[in-house]
Amino acid sequence: MKYEGYTEFENLKNKGHRREDWKFDGYDLSNHDLPAFYVWNSLNWTNEDIYCGWKVLPGEQGHNTLSTIWETRWWHSIQPKPYKYVGGPYRACIADYTLGLYGLFFAQKFVPITDLRITYDKPVKVGDAIECLVTSTTIENDTLRQECVQKVYGSDEIVGRAWSSHYMKKEKDWKEKQQDLTELNGDGNRDRGRYGEDVS
Repeated sequence: MKYEGYTEFENLKNKGHRREDWKFDGYDLSNHDLPAFYVWNSLNWTNEDIYCGWKVLPGEQGHNTLSTIWETRWWHSIQPKPYKYVGGPYRACIADYTLGLYGLFFAQKFVPITDLRITYDKPVKVGDAIECLVTSTTIENDTLRQECVQKVYGSDEIVGRAWSSHYMKKEKDWKEKQQDLTELNGDGNRDRGRYGEDVS
């Protein structure tokens, strides 16, 4: 296997479908008039011959982490010919996707990204595969914070880093729900006891 241990993201080709088999109101898929969200969500990148996949790895924080792999082609460059290096937009997109995907599984719910920062420490040549590896995941108050590194696949050399913040609304526990329902010690008085005493 070219990328050992990785599972390929589903696309039309590896699912045995043809573009003309898919029906979307208002779009003629046979002419490649494909909704942008569908292309992004299905990870086709408009070309099904590009490999992109994922695998779960043991993490250093006591839980598993995620690694994704992304092949690159000339159209991922923002340079004029001869398209030597992969552009920043593609590198930011795959970091965004990796952090968002792992956030979804870590939190067991959708956690929208509210902040994304990325560095481009070293160039990546067109044709090299990029690995995105989530290295840190923490929860502070109502915020999930993550970090990932980007490496050229098969190398330990870090070529970039990304950080994300995700909004995680705190789930109320049974006591807080009861307080809200009965309007007793609700909201501002969470640290009050049954008889109004200070239990903070």
